[in-house]
Amino acid sequence: MEPHETHATVEDHAARDALAAALTATSAMAGSLECATAGRTTTRALRRLLPGTTVALFLRREPHRLDLVDAAGPHARILQSAWQAGIAVHGQRLRARALPPLLGRTHLVVPLRARRRLIGVLAVASTSGTERERRIARTFARRIASPLARLA
Repeated sequence: MEPHETHATVEDHAARDALAAALTATSAMAGSLECATAGRTTTRALRRLLPGTTVALFLRREPHRLDLVDAAGPHARILQSAWQAGIAVHGQRLRARALPPLLGRTHLVVPLRARRRLIGVLAVASTSGTERERRIARTFARRIASPLARLA
């Protein structure tokens, strides 16, 4: 942080970056109705904001489960193997202990909601699990949920 920047200014930059990444991702998705393309676009956009993390996107395909659509990052293959079963849901809530832990990583599970409906989850696996990462992931998720709702 620069000496003249306040904590609030740094947080404003993080929020602005998350909004810009979400806008870029939704623009790239605009012409595609393919789930794989949207998943790849979403995970890559969030990864650019959170280098060093592994990001996964789950979308609702069945009433009681969210399926893994895409994963990106240094541990994407491990994550795909560990989380391939998807996430069990009950109504509009995730079931307790949504994802099994990954060795040496903390993970953040951010629900994707559109029109009060749970349509998916963004999962971020990280060695640090900082408040900045949580804030960026949540801001990004709020902005990307509606465009993804048409695929879920």
